Amino acid sequence: MRKHTLKAVFSMPDDIFYGNNASTNVCVMVWEAGKPHDSSVSTFFGYCKDDGFVKRKKLGRIDALGKWESIKAEWLRFYREKEEREGISTKAKVKDSDEWLCEAYMKTDFSKLTDDDFEKSILEYLSYEIKNNPQRVFMKPEEKTAAKKIKKKVIYEEFKVEDIFNIQNGKGVTKEEIAGFPGEIEAIQSGADNNAVLGKLDEDYCIQSGYKIITEQCLSVARSGTSGYVAYHETPCVIGDSAKALLLKDKKKASIYVYIYLRTVLMANKYKYAYGRKVTEKKYYKDTIVLPVIRNGAPDWKYMEEYIRQLPYGARL
Repeated sequence: MRKHTLKAVFSMPDDIFYGNNASTNVCVMVWEAGKPHDSSVSTFFGYCKDDGFVKRKKLGRIDALGKWESIKAEWLRFYREKEEREGISTKAKVKDSDEWLCEAYMKTDFSKLTDDDFEKSILEYLSYEIKNNPQRVFMKPEEKTAAKKIKKKVIYEEFKVEDIFNIQNGKGVTKEEIAGFPGEIEAIQSGADNNAVLGKLDEDYCIQSGYKIITEQCLSVARSGTSGYVAYHETPCVIGDSAKALLLKDKKKASIYVYIYLRTVLMANKYKYAYGRKVTEKKYYKDTIVLPVIRNGAPDWKYMEEYIRQLPYGARL
Protein backbone atom coordinates (compact mmCIF):
# COMPACT_ATOMS: atom_id res chain seq x y z
CA MET A 1 0.00 0.00 0.00
CA ARG A 2 2.96 2.34 0.38
CA LYS A 3 3.44 2.01 -3.37
CA HIS A 4 0.06 0.95 -4.80
CA THR A 5 -3.66 1.78 -4.37
CA LEU A 6 -6.26 -0.87 -3.55
CA LYS A 7 -9.16 0.10 -5.82
CA ALA A 8 -11.52 -2.84 -5.30
CA VAL A 9 -11.95 -6.35 -3.90
CA PHE A 10 -14.48 -8.91 -5.15
CA SER A 11 -15.53 -12.00 -3.16
CA MET A 12 -16.05 -14.72 -5.78
CA PRO A 13 -18.36 -17.79 -5.84
CA ASP A 14 -17.46 -20.49 -3.30
CA ASP A 15 -17.38 -23.25 -5.93
CA ILE A 16 -15.66 -21.28 -8.70
CA PHE A 17 -13.14 -24.10 -9.20
CA TYR A 18 -15.76 -26.85 -9.06
CA GLY A 19 -14.63 -29.92 -10.99
CA ASN A 20 -10.93 -29.18 -10.55
CA ASN A 21 -10.62 -30.85 -7.13
CA ALA A 22 -9.90 -27.47 -5.57
CA SER A 23 -11.78 -26.13 -2.57
CA THR A 24 -10.85 -22.57 -1.74
CA ASN A 25 -12.21 -19.11 -1.05
CA VAL A 26 -11.37 -16.77 -3.92
CA CYS A 27 -11.22 -13.00 -4.01
CA VAL A 28 -10.09 -10.73 -6.85
CA MET A 29 -8.24 -7.50 -6.08
CA VAL A 30 -7.90 -4.49 -8.35
CA TRP A 31 -4.80 -2.34 -7.77
CA GLU A 32 -3.61 0.90 -9.31
CA ALA A 33 0.14 0.45 -9.60
CA GLY A 34 2.62 3.17 -8.71
CA LYS A 35 0.19 5.31 -6.69
CA PRO A 36 0.39 5.15 -2.86
CA HIS A 37 -2.85 4.09 -1.18
CA ASP A 38 -4.86 6.92 0.42
CA SER A 39 -6.79 5.46 3.37
CA SER A 40 -9.10 8.50 3.43
CA VAL A 41 -10.53 7.39 0.06
CA SER A 42 -13.00 4.49 0.02
CA THR A 43 -12.20 1.13 -1.56
CA PHE A 44 -15.01 -0.66 -3.41
CA PHE A 45 -16.02 -4.13 -2.18
CA GLY A 46 -18.21 -6.48 -4.19
CA TYR A 47 -19.96 -9.64 -2.98
CA CYS A 48 -19.96 -11.54 -6.28
CA LYS A 49 -21.11 -14.94 -5.06
CA ASP A 50 -23.98 -15.56 -7.48
CA ASP A 51 -22.73 -15.46 -11.08
CA GLY A 52 -25.70 -17.39 -12.47
CA PHE A 53 -23.64 -20.47 -13.33
CA VAL A 54 -25.04 -23.91 -12.48
CA LYS A 55 -23.41 -27.33 -12.14
CA ARG A 56 -23.89 -29.89 -14.86
CA LYS A 57 -22.59 -33.45 -14.88
CA LYS A 58 -19.35 -33.79 -16.89
CA LEU A 59 -19.49 -30.09 -17.80
CA GLY A 60 -18.79 -28.44 -14.45
CA ARG A 61 -20.13 -24.93 -13.86
CA ILE A 62 -21.76 -23.48 -16.98
CA ASP A 63 -24.06 -20.58 -17.90
CA ALA A 64 -26.92 -22.98 -18.70
CA LEU A 65 -29.62 -20.44 -17.79
CA GLY A 66 -28.10 -17.57 -19.74
CA LYS A 67 -27.79 -15.28 -16.71
CA TRP A 68 -24.11 -14.40 -16.84
CA GLU A 69 -24.17 -11.50 -19.31
CA SER A 70 -26.75 -9.49 -17.33
CA ILE A 71 -25.05 -10.29 -14.01
CA LYS A 72 -21.67 -9.27 -15.44
CA ALA A 73 -23.10 -5.98 -16.70
CA GLU A 74 -24.58 -5.26 -13.26
CA TRP A 75 -21.34 -6.06 -11.43
CA LEU A 76 -19.35 -3.81 -13.78
CA ARG A 77 -21.85 -0.97 -13.33
CA PHE A 78 -21.67 -1.22 -9.54
CA TYR A 79 -17.88 -1.12 -9.70
CA ARG A 80 -17.60 1.76 -12.19
CA GLU A 81 -20.18 3.89 -10.38
CA LYS A 82 -19.02 2.74 -6.91
CA GLU A 83 -22.67 1.98 -6.13
CA GLU A 84 -23.56 0.45 -2.77
CA ARG A 85 -26.33 -2.16 -2.66
CA GLU A 86 -27.23 -4.28 0.38
CA GLY A 87 -26.16 -7.84 -0.21
CA ILE A 88 -24.09 -6.97 -3.30
CA SER A 89 -21.62 -4.15 -2.70
CA THR A 90 -20.28 -1.59 -0.27
CA LYS A 91 -17.43 0.88 0.24
CA ALA A 92 -15.00 1.25 3.13
CA LYS A 93 -11.87 3.22 3.98
CA VAL A 94 -9.19 0.66 4.73
CA LYS A 95 -5.55 0.54 5.81
CA ASP A 96 -2.96 -2.21 5.53
CA SER A 97 -4.01 -3.59 8.94
CA ASP A 98 -7.73 -3.87 8.06
CA GLU A 99 -9.66 -6.73 6.47
CA TRP A 100 -9.86 -6.57 2.70
CA LEU A 101 -13.12 -8.46 2.20
CA CYS A 102 -16.64 -7.34 1.42
CA GLU A 103 -18.02 -9.61 4.15
CA ALA A 104 -16.33 -7.44 6.80
CA TYR A 105 -18.15 -4.24 5.78
CA MET A 106 -21.36 -5.18 3.98
CA LYS A 107 -24.64 -4.87 5.87
CA THR A 108 -27.19 -7.64 5.78
CA ASP A 109 -30.62 -6.84 4.36
CA PHE A 110 -32.72 -8.18 7.25
CA SER A 111 -35.91 -7.02 5.53
CA LYS A 112 -35.63 -10.15 3.38
CA LEU A 113 -36.31 -12.40 6.36
CA THR A 114 -39.75 -13.99 6.08
CA ASP A 115 -42.03 -16.22 8.16
CA ASP A 116 -40.46 -19.18 6.37
CA ASP A 117 -37.01 -18.36 7.76
CA PHE A 118 -38.28 -18.27 11.34
CA GLU A 119 -40.40 -21.39 10.79
CA LYS A 120 -37.29 -23.17 9.47
CA SER A 121 -35.50 -22.42 12.76
CA ILE A 122 -38.43 -23.91 14.68
CA LEU A 123 -38.48 -27.06 12.56
CA GLU A 124 -34.71 -27.56 12.68
CA TYR A 125 -34.73 -27.47 16.47
CA LEU A 126 -37.81 -29.66 16.79
CA SER A 127 -36.24 -32.20 14.41
CA TYR A 128 -33.25 -32.47 16.73
CA GLU A 129 -35.47 -32.77 19.80
CA ILE A 130 -37.71 -35.46 18.26
CA LYS A 131 -34.64 -37.50 17.32
CA ASN A 132 -32.78 -37.10 20.62
CA ASN A 133 -35.31 -36.07 23.28
CA PRO A 134 -38.78 -37.05 21.98
CA GLN A 135 -40.29 -37.03 25.47
CA ARG A 136 -39.64 -33.28 25.79
CA VAL A 137 -41.63 -32.64 22.61
CA PHE A 138 -44.51 -35.08 22.94
CA MET A 139 -45.00 -34.81 26.70
CA LYS A 140 -45.08 -31.03 26.60
CA PRO A 141 -48.70 -29.79 26.51
CA GLU A 142 -49.36 -27.96 23.25
CA GLU A 143 -50.51 -24.40 23.69
CA LYS A 144 -53.16 -22.88 21.50
CA THR A 145 -51.66 -20.67 18.83
CA ALA A 146 -53.24 -17.47 17.63
CA ALA A 147 -55.46 -18.07 14.63
CA LYS A 148 -54.41 -14.82 13.03
CA LYS A 149 -51.07 -13.19 12.44
CA ILE A 150 -49.98 -10.46 14.82
CA LYS A 151 -51.33 -7.17 13.53
CA LYS A 152 -48.97 -4.58 14.85
CA LYS A 153 -46.83 -1.88 13.33
CA VAL A 154 -43.31 -2.97 14.13
CA ILE A 155 -40.35 -0.60 14.37
CA TYR A 156 -36.88 -2.04 13.90
CA GLU A 157 -33.51 -0.76 15.08
CA GLU A 158 -29.93 -1.87 14.57
CA PHE A 159 -27.92 -3.40 17.40
CA LYS A 160 -24.43 -4.78 17.73
CA VAL A 161 -24.21 -8.40 18.83
CA GLU A 162 -22.35 -7.25 21.95
CA ASP A 163 -25.40 -5.13 22.91
CA ILE A 164 -27.54 -8.27 23.17
CA PHE A 165 -25.24 -11.13 24.11
CA ASN A 166 -22.34 -12.14 26.29
CA ILE A 167 -19.93 -14.46 24.49
CA GLN A 168 -18.37 -17.41 26.30
CA ASN A 169 -15.46 -19.39 24.86
CA GLY A 170 -14.91 -23.10 25.40
CA LYS A 171 -12.15 -25.71 25.40
CA GLY A 172 -11.54 -28.78 23.31
CA VAL A 173 -14.01 -31.66 23.48
CA THR A 174 -13.25 -34.93 21.69
CA LYS A 175 -15.29 -37.92 20.55
CA GLU A 176 -12.96 -40.12 22.60
CA GLU A 177 -13.97 -38.29 25.79
CA ILE A 178 -17.65 -38.68 24.95
CA ALA A 179 -17.22 -42.40 24.24
CA GLY A 180 -15.30 -42.88 27.49
CA PHE A 181 -17.46 -40.71 29.74
CA PRO A 182 -21.01 -40.64 28.33
CA GLY A 183 -23.65 -38.67 30.21
CA GLU A 184 -26.35 -36.02 29.87
CA ILE A 185 -24.35 -32.81 29.28
CA GLU A 186 -24.42 -31.81 25.61
CA ALA A 187 -20.97 -31.18 24.14
CA ILE A 188 -21.18 -28.45 21.50
CA GLN A 189 -18.68 -28.12 18.69
CA SER A 190 -18.56 -26.58 15.23
CA GLY A 191 -21.07 -28.06 12.81
CA ALA A 192 -24.59 -27.85 11.46
CA ASP A 193 -25.42 -31.53 11.95
CA ASN A 194 -27.29 -32.74 15.03
CA ASN A 195 -27.85 -29.18 16.24
CA ALA A 196 -24.05 -28.79 16.64
CA VAL A 197 -24.07 -31.45 19.38
CA LEU A 198 -21.03 -33.72 19.15
CA GLY A 199 -22.34 -35.99 21.91
CA LYS A 200 -23.07 -36.02 25.63
CA LEU A 201 -20.59 -36.05 28.52
CA ASP A 202 -20.80 -37.14 32.13
CA GLU A 203 -21.34 -34.20 34.51
CA ASP A 204 -18.69 -35.29 37.03
CA TYR A 205 -16.17 -35.74 34.23
CA CYS A 206 -16.92 -32.22 32.94
CA ILE A 207 -16.29 -30.75 36.39
CA GLN A 208 -13.09 -32.73 36.95
CA SER A 209 -11.78 -31.82 33.49
CA GLY A 210 -12.41 -28.10 33.92
CA TYR A 211 -15.25 -27.78 31.43
CA LYS A 212 -17.58 -24.93 32.36
CA ILE A 213 -21.14 -26.25 32.27
CA ILE A 214 -23.65 -23.72 30.97
CA THR A 215 -26.83 -24.40 32.91
CA GLU A 216 -29.01 -21.75 31.24
CA GLN A 217 -30.42 -21.89 27.73
CA CYS A 218 -28.14 -20.36 25.12
CA LEU A 219 -27.12 -20.19 21.47
CA SER A 220 -23.89 -21.50 20.01
CA VAL A 221 -22.07 -20.17 16.97
CA ALA A 222 -19.59 -22.25 14.99
CA ARG A 223 -16.13 -20.71 14.93
CA SER A 224 -14.75 -22.85 12.12
CA GLY A 225 -15.95 -25.51 9.68
CA THR A 226 -19.55 -24.37 9.10
CA SER A 227 -18.43 -21.00 10.45
CA GLY A 228 -21.28 -18.75 11.55
CA TYR A 229 -23.83 -21.55 11.98
CA VAL A 230 -26.04 -20.82 15.02
CA ALA A 231 -27.88 -23.42 17.13
CA TYR A 232 -30.18 -23.20 20.16
CA HIS A 233 -29.58 -25.28 23.30
CA GLU A 234 -32.16 -25.74 26.03
CA THR A 235 -30.37 -28.19 28.30
CA PRO A 236 -27.03 -27.91 30.15
CA CYS A 237 -24.05 -27.99 27.82
CA VAL A 238 -20.32 -27.41 27.49
CA ILE A 239 -18.81 -25.48 24.58
CA GLY A 240 -15.88 -26.88 22.62
CA ASP A 241 -12.99 -24.86 21.25
CA SER A 242 -14.48 -24.68 17.74
CA ALA A 243 -17.64 -22.90 18.92
CA LYS A 244 -18.72 -20.02 21.12
CA ALA A 245 -21.72 -19.66 23.42
CA LEU A 246 -24.04 -16.66 23.16
CA LEU A 247 -25.95 -15.86 26.37
CA LEU A 248 -28.65 -13.20 26.46
CA LYS A 249 -27.59 -10.27 28.63
CA ASP A 250 -31.16 -9.56 29.72
CA LYS A 251 -31.70 -12.96 31.36
CA LYS A 252 -35.21 -12.04 32.56
CA LYS A 253 -36.34 -11.88 28.93
CA ALA A 254 -34.77 -15.18 27.94
CA SER A 255 -37.13 -17.84 26.61
CA ILE A 256 -36.98 -20.49 23.92
CA TYR A 257 -39.15 -18.27 21.71
CA VAL A 258 -36.86 -15.25 22.02
CA TYR A 259 -33.79 -17.40 21.42
CA ILE A 260 -35.29 -18.99 18.30
CA TYR A 261 -36.11 -15.52 16.99
CA LEU A 262 -32.57 -14.31 17.65
CA ARG A 263 -31.11 -17.47 16.14
CA THR A 264 -32.91 -16.77 12.86
CA VAL A 265 -31.68 -13.19 12.74
CA LEU A 266 -28.09 -14.21 13.47
CA MET A 267 -28.24 -16.89 10.76
CA ALA A 268 -28.90 -14.12 8.23
CA ASN A 269 -25.30 -13.02 8.89
CA LYS A 270 -23.84 -16.48 8.34
CA TYR A 271 -22.74 -15.64 4.78
CA LYS A 272 -20.12 -13.29 6.25
CA TYR A 273 -18.21 -16.18 7.77
CA ALA A 274 -16.52 -19.09 6.04
CA TYR A 275 -13.37 -21.21 6.13
CA GLY A 276 -11.40 -18.19 4.93
CA ARG A 277 -13.02 -15.83 7.48
CA LYS A 278 -13.66 -17.63 10.73
CA VAL A 279 -15.76 -16.32 13.59
CA THR A 280 -13.68 -14.48 16.17
CA GLU A 281 -14.97 -12.76 19.28
CA LYS A 282 -13.88 -9.34 18.02
CA LYS A 283 -15.53 -9.72 14.62
CA TYR A 284 -18.73 -11.31 15.87
CA TYR A 285 -19.22 -8.87 18.74
CA LYS A 286 -19.05 -5.90 16.37
CA ASP A 287 -21.40 -7.41 13.79
CA THR A 288 -24.86 -5.86 13.56
CA ILE A 289 -28.38 -7.29 13.65
CA VAL A 290 -31.81 -5.67 13.33
CA LEU A 291 -34.48 -6.28 15.98
CA PRO A 292 -38.00 -5.01 16.74
CA VAL A 293 -38.03 -2.29 19.40
CA ILE A 294 -40.43 -0.60 21.81
CA ARG A 295 -40.80 3.18 22.06
CA ASN A 296 -37.69 3.75 24.16
CA GLY A 297 -35.56 1.90 21.61
CA ALA A 298 -35.09 -1.26 23.70
CA PRO A 299 -35.60 -4.66 22.05
CA ASP A 300 -39.25 -5.71 21.96
CA TRP A 301 -38.83 -9.11 23.62
CA LYS A 302 -42.60 -9.55 23.98
CA TYR A 303 -43.17 -9.18 20.24
CA MET A 304 -40.36 -11.64 19.45
CA GLU A 305 -41.92 -14.25 21.74
CA GLU A 306 -45.46 -13.73 20.44
CA TYR A 307 -44.27 -13.81 16.85
CA ILE A 308 -42.58 -17.20 17.23
CA ARG A 309 -45.52 -18.62 19.23
CA GLN A 310 -48.03 -17.85 16.48
CA LEU A 311 -46.00 -19.49 13.71
CA PRO A 312 -46.80 -23.08 12.68
CA TYR A 313 -45.30 -25.50 15.23
CA GLY A 314 -44.26 -22.61 17.46
CA ALA A 315 -46.44 -23.91 20.26
CA ARG A 316 -44.48 -27.17 20.26
CA LEU A 317 -41.28 -25.45 21.40
